[in-house]
Amino acid sequence: MYNCCTMVGRIATELELRHNSDGVAVTSFRIAVNRKYVRKGEERKTDYFNVVCWRDVAEFVCKHFDKGKLILIEGEMQQRQYTDKNGNSATVFELVAEHVSL
Repeated sequence: MYNCCTMVGRIATELELRHNSDGVAVTSFRIAVNRKYVRKGEERKTDYFNVVCWRDVAEFVCKHFDKGKLILIEGEMQQRQYTDKNGNSATVFELVAEHVSL
């Protein structure tokens, strides 16, 4: 089986470098990716994707990128379940970045 995802888009949220309870660097943000196809008479649609970066990749992204900058991301698409603050079960899909480029 193979899970590889490559996206190019603009960073849509502010970046913040955090550290988990084990001291591992992490950042998460959203990117805006324009669709290739535009229907006649309509504006181009944009999709937003959640991205998470760990360790050196997280530090690199927070040092060299800002909201609005174009970024190329290669990684794995993963799903994660969690319980929200109202006690409801939810699922989120995230692109876990392995490589990023300016």
